[in-house]
Amino acid sequence: MAPVGHFTFVNNTETRALVYAPLAAVEFKNNATFCGAAFVKTATVKQNAKVYLDKTVWAGVPEVWCE
Repeated sequence: MAPVGHFTFVNNTETRALVYAPLAAVEFKNNATFCGAAFVKTATVKQNAKVYLDKTVWAGVPEVWCE
């Protein structure tokens, strides 16, 4: 299944969030910083972007897949 929707974090922004968009494509670029968790179809990191994932969000969560 192809990603549905697309969103981008860009241009020196700092974001702290929990993103739940399991069918979306996400892009982090241009010195953006993301801290949190992202449940997405695909993620691309480029152009000096930094992504810090909070692994505690996954603790105790059963694995679920929808196709």
